[in-house]
Amino acid sequence: SLNAQSSVGVSASTTRADDSVIAEATQRVSGRRGDIDYVFSGTIVDRNSFFDDDGDRIPADPNGVQGGLADTEEWNVLAKTGYEPEGGLQRLDLTFNHFEVLQDSAFAGLGEGDPATRRKTPAEPGNINAEDPGTENTLINLQYRHDNVLASRLTSQLYYGDLTTRFGKFPGFPQVEVTSEKLGARVTLDTPLTLAETDFTLTWGADYLADETNQDGLDAPSATPNLDQDAVAGFAQVELPLADWGLLRTGVRHEDIRVDAGDILNRQDIFVQGGRLDFSETLFNLTGAVYLSDQMELYGGFSQGFSLADLGRAISDGMADQATDLETEAQKVDNYELGLRGFGTRWEGAITAFYSESDNGTSFDADLNITKQPEEIYGVEASGDYRVTNALRVGGTATWQEGEVDLDNDGSFEEELPSTRIPPVKVTAFVEYSAYNWWRTRLEALHSGDRDPDSTQFGNGEVEDYTVLDWRNQFDTGYGEVGLGVSNLLNEGYFPVLAQAQALPFAFSRAPGRRVSLDYSLDW
Repeated sequence: SLNAQSSVGVSASTTRADDSVIAEATQRVSGRRGDIDYVFSGTIVDRNSFFDDDGDRIPADPNGVQGGLADTEEWNVLAKTGYEPEGGLQRLDLTFNHFEVLQDSAFAGLGEGDPATRRKTPAEPGNINAEDPGTENTLINLQYRHDNVLASRLTSQLYYGDLTTRFGKFPGFPQVEVTSEKLGARVTLDTPLTLAETDFTLTWGADYLADETNQDGLDAPSATPNLDQDAVAGFAQVELPLADWGLLRTGVRHEDIRVDAGDILNRQDIFVQGGRLDFSETLFNLTGAVYLSDQMELYGGFSQGFSLADLGRAISDGMADQATDLETEAQKVDNYELGLRGFGTRWEGAITAFYSESDNGTSFDADLNITKQPEEIYGVEASGDYRVTNALRVGGTATWQEGEVDLDNDGSFEEELPSTRIPPVKVTAFVEYSAYNWWRTRLEALHSGDRDPDSTQFGNGEVEDYTVLDWRNQFDTGYGEVGLGVSNLLNEGYFPVLAQAQALPFAFSRAPGRRVSLDYSLDW
């Protein structure tokens, strides 16, 4: 059997149609022949500039040399094949994915805005980059499954990743390119067991990751060391049904991480001697659910996370002259959640409260120096969906969270975390109507609230609220599907949360104004 789908699409700004067109095309082919199945897909996207609600060009790199999609060409190729002999007892999958996006803009210069007066950063002609910014990512994944190994279901994975990211240049600093090459493996076994006439499942295994990350200066030496990481972990988790009234899962994971850091002259003009850093941590989790009825359950849990939290940046910006002095930089996070979820014939919904704490939270001070301090984050999120009639469905989500930091490590949380870490209240809603089998329409709303944190850290800018509407229509013509959409339907003029929180004169950019999109897809 052979199936194919072809799709093309185009979109443009209604405030500035010229120089704003985005064109996209995708071809997908899938099928099966005997014991072998396959999927091939290719996408190409050509983007011009983005324009705000006034029709003014948005800088190509609108978020302070962190990259942007304006004036880019993008390619994405996916190939996947699977081999599954008759009976389905085992299966082998091989996946290849290559993604590339390259920005070539004549408007990459950095203008000056004024967050205090809400004057946006202009897009100025020019290009100060030594090389065009962009990202190239290749991933190869081999996975094997066998349903009867040691009376268990075995899943094994071997993967390779090669990522290159070239950032835009910031005046006074070198333009940098980060390359990361990863090789990893994972083996998992799901073993059914019986104890005291109770059936449960033990999931256990191990994984390994080797990661070599280099940061090179393209027009001047880099101040960040090369890092080679080897990480090994073993894990086990038990899933235990509690009669017909609940479910309990508990597990443990132990990680050993070794990082070899190279010598470097950092941004503080300190020669940092490289060396080997060793990290080891045992992590636990416990989650469960109680079935209050056939339609409602109470759930909750505890879990732990562990990360190195930007070790390269800590070496680059810190005052230590030995890389091994930063073995205390690892971050361990304790997470708690408690929630209620349910569903009915026409509805479903959930509400969850969460709390997390860390003794080594990572942020930046007002001078963009990395900081490590105790912090806590907590909040509530809810979602709901209701089918009013067979043709009409409504729903939405709401999220509120807050965070605090202990600046002097005295056990008292003196400040709120900035809005680069804690976003304002976010509410989404949608109305979906499909009375006819040839037409579906959906109107979506996003409301981002205001926030003015009591913070001295970077990202403490005052955030004003905004509301954005998007509208999408899908038409089945009998000879393929036509899509018609409008993003930012009311042409709302606003600054995204991150731009307001950072309040940087060279990155205080407005969001795109109204855009209209038209696309067509055909299955054949």
